[in-house]
Amino acid sequence: MTRQEQINNWLTSAFNATSTGISEFFYFDRRDNEFFSILAMDYFIVDDQFRIDDSNEISYSKKTLKLLSDRMKRIDQKDPNIISIPLADSNLQLQNQIDSFINLNAININTATIWETEDASITVNVGQDKAAVNRPWWKFW
Repeated sequence: MTRQEQINNWLTSAFNATSTGISEFFYFDRRDNEFFSILAMDYFIVDDQFRIDDSNEISYSKKTLKLLSDRMKRIDQKDPNIISIPLADSNLQLQNQIDSFINLNAININTATIWETEDASITVNVGQDKAAVNRPWWKFW
């Protein structure tokens, strides 16, 4: 499968993500020229300053955690280099929407990549730690 086909397949999944079961958010990072997604559960591994919460057990590599935290912070700060992938409009042909998104955002799919992380497990500490109790769990919605 070519890079263009991989990106098109990834964008098809991103555009088709439904709002009924939000569990993954899709973006393009201009700085890194990379498509990426963040799982809703990933927000439980950071504090309100997007620092990694060491009270949780996380199997992501340190490199992945650093980039994940950086991207979450940049999304929160509305960094213009991070573009949210829109949901598909059911009244329009999907491939046209994907092509339009790529063109309007001047994304070169010949050089862009897809961020692939290792499979991970996360064990969230839900004890009575004051910081954990006051964490805005809903913030990612």
